[in-house]
Amino acid sequence: MAALNQRGHEAVEITLPFKWYPGQTLADHIHAAKLIDISEVEAVPVDLAIGLKFPAWLARHLNKVFWVIHQHRQAYDMWEAGNSDLLDDPQGEALRALIHEEDRTAFGESPHPVYANSGNVAGRLERYLGVQSIPLYHPPPNADVLRQGALVIISSRPDVSMLRNGWN
Repeated sequence: MAALNQRGHEAVEITLPFKWYPGQTLADHIHAAKLIDISEVEAVPVDLAIGLKFPAWLARHLNKVFWVIHQHRQAYDMWEAGNSDLLDDPQGEALRALIHEEDRTAFGESPHPVYANSGNVAGRLERYLGVQSIPLYHPPPNADVLRQGALVIISSRPDVSMLRNGWN
């Protein structure tokens, strides 16, 4: 939020509580998120909503863009890997289908491209939902102090002979 506010936008964070267990509570929280209208807050119109996390991105707004930072992975790759808590729920398969459908519908309703916080997340969106997304990495810590210029990144011990020879 700070970065948006520093660039002249009036941005606030809206968070929703989320409990994913037991299964019926998960379904209730999905439906509750869909009932929340964030197009106006305290009589102030909201121009744009940025959906970051499930299920908060299901809240209603006509101008919503997604930057997928946190999916409910229990319904995606963790399900396939066999370590999803949904596998232990009698309604697990139906809950997984519900999550997929709600995500697919929400992403499909946006007039904007869908962004993902990494190539891995973008791949997951494509693989499980058929949703095209653009990886948009968040800035690194202290990005505001980074400047263009000579930069050397050493991922292991440097070879002393390379240092003596000027990296030739």
